Amino acid sequence: MKKVLYQDEEYELIAYNENDKVLHYLPSDGEFVLVLPYKKSFSKMEFLVKREMVAAWDNHPDYCSLSIPLKYQPEVSAAYVIKEECDVKVEQKHLHHLGVCAASKRADDTFYLYAIDCSQYSENFETDNTHWVDEETLLKSNDAQLITAWARFKYLL
Repeated sequence: MKKVLYQDEEYELIAYNENDKVLHYLPSDGEFVLVLPYKKSFSKMEFLVKREMVAAWDNHPDYCSLSIPLKYQPEVSAAYVIKEECDVKVEQKHLHHLGVCAASKRADDTFYLYAIDCSQYSENFETDNTHWVDEETLLKSNDAQLITAWARFKYLL
C-alpha cells in the first residue's frame, strides 16, 4: 500500500511499508542528467562543481554536481545543463557518455551521466556558483552521483 508521508511542490516522500520509503523529486519525472566538466591544469585534473545549499545534507554550502531534471533527450539536456549553469554553449558531440545510475536504493530517480573536456573551449565556465576543484576536493563531496560520475570518468576516459 502506498502512503504519502510528505509532499510539497518539489518532493514527495512515499512509504510502501514501514521499512520501504522512497523520495521522489516531482518536477523530474524521475530522470535527471548530470554533466562533469573537466580540464587538465598543468599536471592535474580539475572538475567544475556547483556550490549550493542542500538542506537534506547539512546547513552550509556543499560541492555538488551540475545536474537538472531531464527535459529533452539526454544529450540535449546535458548540453543544456552547461548553458544553464555556465552560460556556455557546448556541442553535443563533445559530450562523453558515462552511463546511467540510480540515485539510491531509496529513490526511484535515474541519472544520465556525461563528462565534457572544457579545455577545447575558449569560454570561461566558472561562474559565481560554479568552481574548479581538484580531485581531492571533489571526493569530499556528499553528492553520490558526482562521485559516481567521477569514478566512471576515471575508468572510462
